[in-house]
Amino acid sequence: MMRVTEERAYEMYNEALDEQDVIKIGNLEYYPSYILEKVDPIAYNVGFSDFLDAYEIEIIDEDEDF
Repeated sequence: MMRVTEERAYEMYNEALDEQDVIKIGNLEYYPSYILEKVDPIAYNVGFSDFLDAYEIEIIDEDEDF
């Protein structure tokens, strides 16, 4: 099991989502993680939970030793 801070876990999740191409709306480009978090925060959080389970990631407090 991998043990990381919550901040690092979200970074890893966003990186996984952003492996897809950027999403273009008109002349603007957005990362998939940004769009999902803003448009459907519930789906974003459920996906994050699934991501933690699938990769066996445990969130620790920043003060806790690795």
